[in-house]
Amino acid sequence: MEETQAPAPPSEAAETTQAPPPPSPSQEPAAPATEGKAGLNLFAEDGKGEAPSQEGQGEDKAEDGKPPALPAGPADYKLNFQADTQVDAALLGKFQAWAHENKIPLDKAQALAGQYEAAVKEQMTAHQQAQAQAAGAQYEAWRQEILKDPLLGGANLEKTRTNLARAVSEFGSDELKQLINDSGLGFHPEFVRFVNKVGLALAEPRGIKGSASGGGEPDNEQFIRDNWERNK
Repeated sequence: MEETQAPAPPSEAAETTQAPPPPSPSQEPAAPATEGKAGLNLFAEDGKGEAPSQEGQGEDKAEDGKPPALPAGPADYKLNFQADTQVDAALLGKFQAWAHENKIPLDKAQALAGQYEAAVKEQMTAHQQAQAQAAGAQYEAWRQEILKDPLLGGANLEKTRTNLARAVSEFGSDELKQLINDSGLGFHPEFVRFVNKVGLALAEPRGIKGSASGGGEPDNEQFIRDNWERNK
């Protein structure tokens, strides 16, 4: 009988897996694969995407890489303001001196001045609105007082309006009418009482200056003075 030879044992190379050769010094390990633009970017609208580059931040440089030139002196900080802004020259001078002393570039100084200008205008607008609201509340209080006055308001309100119109038409100019409207004086109860008495005096039959027979022109000044005493 022929002898059957046993199969040769597997070689050592077949049983072990050779490790990959180490990278050469000139090669760097490959970066791990990422899906799309990697990372979490809190600056992006969707919270994803590439983080903004930090290169060059914190440095003010011109296109040629050099720091921007500073104004030669405080007066060289030429700052621009809106046409309706009233600039405080003394305050502006102090700011220009501070900017120059602290080596603030002109564009940064302009940005600071713009922020200050906007803040001041916002405060002024709020102050004007508060004043308008306070004035409106005062006018309404005066109006209510007139409406409740037994001689000026109630059933006599239309007569009061007629008397006011008569007095202002007789003696007031357009400028006076504008002043009454703009100042709110026409709401003041004491002013209304005064003008109402003038209107009442003008409504009375007028005396005639010059002769007992009735010739001549009406003496409005004397007539009002006489009727003023009667209407007190």
